[in-house]
Amino acid sequence: MGAKLCGFRQTAYFSSSMIDRMEANSANSGEKFEIIQPEFTAKEFAIAELTWAKLKVRFNNQVGMEIFRQIFASCPKVKNLFGVQNREDQKALCDQRMARHTAIFQDIIELLIVDLSQRSDSLTQSLITLGAQHWFFTQRGFRPEFWVIFGNTLVNLIRSLPLSLSQRYLARRTWIKLIVYLLDCVMFGYFQQMNEVVVDPALLPPKRESA
Repeated sequence: MGAKLCGFRQTAYFSSSMIDRMEANSANSGEKFEIIQPEFTAKEFAIAELTWAKLKVRFNNQVGMEIFRQIFASCPKVKNLFGVQNREDQKALCDQRMARHTAIFQDIIELLIVDLSQRSDSLTQSLITLGAQHWFFTQRGFRPEFWVIFGNTLVNLIRSLPLSLSQRYLARRTWIKLIVYLLDCVMFGYFQQMNEVVVDPALLPPKRESA
């Protein structure tokens, strides 16, 4: 695959090679592939919670909206998924459907931190299911590369926080580990579903009209 990530302009921590790897794993029906939850130390959990709380304060509890603001700037074609490609970024973000999606997006990140700290047995499968559901949006132009852009955007937001040198290193390492797990799960679910389902275009919803 190796697609260019929409000319992403910030530091990139994740690349399209992740997509190639998970696509290959999902297609290998001869072997059972298992995603293992990463282990986090008490310090890693503490820095994840601290930095997430700082992001919520900085962006007035609208971290999801800020993530998409930066994604739109790096990859405007993401707007097509929500039918707001003809709107300026701020107006697009204020769209009711878009606002709902950014809120859900933020909740998923927060639940990820909580569930990993509690070693939830259902977390991995829930994330795989979430990824599988995204095959439905391929008709609207969804590409797995958008998840990679999200991961890079979130880590760059974490790096922008005022932290000590040791905190900065720990935060970057922790969030990269957390996001690799998240992306592995959703990408595996997406490609697994794409491999299993023969899509009849007549069954897909019509493309959403631009707003």
